[in-house]
Amino acid sequence: MRGAIGARDANANWRIRSSLNETLGEAPTPSRIIDRATRNQQYLQPEYREALREASPVDSAPIAGYLDAEAQTLRGEAQKGVQRVRNMLNYTPTPDESSRARARWPGST
Repeated sequence: MRGAIGARDANANWRIRSSLNETLGEAPTPSRIIDRATRNQQYLQPEYREALREASPVDSAPIAGYLDAEAQTLRGEAQKGVQRVRNMLNYTPTPDESSRARARWPGST
């Protein structure tokens, strides 16, 4: 009996993985996900340039206000995540950085 239970336990990881693969499909590898995302970004880069060519600045104050309120009520990792995103809105590029960024976009002024 002990031997049979031990043999079953030894194959538990394989059985679980096999069952998940049958039910959900094989789990993708992180490197394949990253490669696919990178290829998709490269394919779409011209469309992004065209879509953003004449884009105006965005007023992020409503987003910042929402994130500030959420940071007051959340705790733990959720709060830290909201605070990190909120801090991203604090950065203002210098005029030189803005000029260099515009120079990378064909057709922008």
